[in-house]
Amino acid sequence: MLGRSLAVPLSAQGMRALRCEVGQIMQDLHPVERLSVLENVLIGCLGRTRGWRGWTRCFAPHEVAAAETALRAVGLIQRAGTRTDALSGGERQKVALARLLMQRPRLILADEPTAALDPAAAREVCQLLVEASAGATLVCVVHNPALLPLLANRVIGMKNGGIDFDLPMAELNGSGLEAFYSRTEPCLQDTEARQQLSGNAALI
Repeated sequence: MLGRSLAVPLSAQGMRALRCEVGQIMQDLHPVERLSVLENVLIGCLGRTRGWRGWTRCFAPHEVAAAETALRAVGLIQRAGTRTDALSGGERQKVALARLLMQRPRLILADEPTAALDPAAAREVCQLLVEASAGATLVCVVHNPALLPLLANRVIGMKNGGIDFDLPMAELNGSGLEAFYSRTEPCLQDTEARQQLSGNAALI
């Protein structure tokens, strides 16, 4: 993964480096509810923050400025001082995206990042997620095919733990999706479809 072999356990230093390069957005966004929006975004730089600055949350001025820039990018700078438990679902999702911008990962794993959002908020979050993944590889699990054009240039259909299809977004059509959802078994073997992931890929 990201040029590292996982065949043998990584050292503590190697694991820390890998975690810095892998960003995640899950259905449960895992914000620290009692912290402010800005403090939650600053969590994204903990992987490169050493010693007392990390455990006292006394971040360097340039990191605070970067967190504020990330909040402006997602349209949430006006809520920087608000406790995270006072935010709406869409706002909490934007905090998670701003945290990703702070982390600057090479690989982003997103598990149904719009599951709890209304359609308008879902489209906005998809756009922000793609912008946050510029220069990185985005792997996103979605169950709403309407979001695919917003998120991915490659779509991988999964069925019963196997790969059913692996297609460029431009080659996927409604009839193909209908056939995919009607099948009970995958039509490809993993070894036939496995390729190196790059760019933005969606798993459905």
